Amino acid sequence: MATSTKKTAKEISVIEDSPSALAEASPSGSLALPNASGIDITHDDIDVPRINIVQKLSNIDAPIASIVLDKQHVLAHEDEPLHVTILSVMKAWRENVPFESNEIARVAKTQAEADEIQKDSDHGVIEFAEITLLFKQPEDNEDEEAYPFAIGDHNYAMGRINVQKDGYRQTYKRIATFAAFNPKARLGEFQWVFKSGLLQRGNLEWYAPSLSVTKNRPDDAVVDFIGGFGG
Repeated sequence: MATSTKKTAKEISVIEDSPSALAEASPSGSLALPNASGIDITHDDIDVPRINIVQKLSNIDAPIASIVLDKQHVLAHEDEPLHVTILSVMKAWRENVPFESNEIARVAKTQAEADEIQKDSDHGVIEFAEITLLFKQPEDNEDEEAYPFAIGDHNYAMGRINVQKDGYRQTYKRIATFAAFNPKARLGEFQWVFKSGLLQRGNLEWYAPSLSVTKNRPDDAVVDFIGGFGG
């Protein structure tokens, strides 16, 4: 079942204290991109806004089912496809703490750590993923604040979504399946369709994200940019 914005913030509070998903693309911890500023930049310094799928109980001023960046920029509405490029993916595990509980879900970065939590957890452990995406600014969109990153001849937005359960199945598992059947393919060399759709189970309704790979290739400048992160 979908969770409210308050629940999402609580559940990811632990993982956000750890290295960002971008660190998965470059294990060294330092950006591979040239940096003329003279600043010693690591991936922990990169501010990646959150992507939310607006639910009926979400505390976000946006249409239900819309894809929202940083709780303020509506990128798409229900079932509206967005062509995105995957920057990075990180899988982890956390306790399946009920929404009404005040407990903080423990997070594991490895299967072994998840198994240890499982031994004394009253809630069980579930998989989740952090997926960082790059969004190209549409030609009819003038929201420069939402798309601040110039890559080649276009501007882009960067955002990270936290997915579990059905959202995990419709995003991370599809990425993993593609990677398994295309072991020599780099995720960043393909465009993916990202959208929000309605799911129903009995009397319950909620909206979940999905990712589907296409045969289209991102702009060469984007591929080079992602390559600079080692992704």
